[in-house]
This record gives sequence, C-alpha cells and structure tokens, in this order.
Amino acid sequence: MAERTIIDLVFSTNGCRKTVTKYMGAEGYCQQCCRYYRPEEINKLGTSQLFGHGLQAWVVYQRLVLRLPYRLIVQAIGDLFNESISEGAILNFFSNFAHYYADTELDFVHFQLNNRQPKTTAQA
Repeated sequence: MAERTIIDLVFSTNGCRKTVTKYMGAEGYCQQCCRYYRPEEINKLGTSQLFGHGLQAWVVYQRLVLRLPYRLIVQAIGDLFNESISEGAILNFFSNFAHYYADTELDFVHFQLNNRQPKTTAQA
C-alpha cells in the first residue's frame, strides 16, 4: 500500500486550521522489470513534500511581511500547530514559491512596464 501525508493550513474568514490529509493507494507491480510502483495520483504529490501550499504560504508571510526570524517561525509552528520543522525546510519553502510564482512575476513585470509609459496630451 502506497501512502503520502500532507500537513496543510486551511484559511477562512475566522482564521486558519491545520489539516492532515493521508493519500492511500494500491501499489502496482511490473513483471517485466520486477519493480513496484506507486499510483500516479500519489506520485504527483512529490516524494519529499510534507507541508502543503497553505502552510508554506503562512511561513513565507511570517518571514517576508512580519519579518520574523526563522527560529521564531519554527517555534510558532510548534506552539500553534504542534508540528516540528527545521529552518532548512523553511528555506526550501522560499525556493518552492520562487518556482511556483515565476510566471506570475514575469506577467506582473510586463504589466508594470507596459503601463508606466507617460501619458501624452492626446491621451489625456
């Protein structure tokens, strides 16, 4: 049996709550290469990701907007959500978000550059 657990935060108008989702599926077996393989849906989740997008977004917010040091973010996750995390995992969140939002950043930059042209008297 293949399984994958994701710890995430779900946000609402009243706050947020921790969710733990366990994905399970039957492993397949290839008789030609004599290897077991996991279901495609579980493979899409990745092999090293334990924390979901919502929790990662919360951590990034704590660091960028509130400017909390990594040590305090680790402590807050332990106190608020009863989860242990390393400072290195927090650094990986920033890398994940940089890749995830790279296209959005490019779109934003192009939008800003195209809309910053000075208005001429004919446009006004």
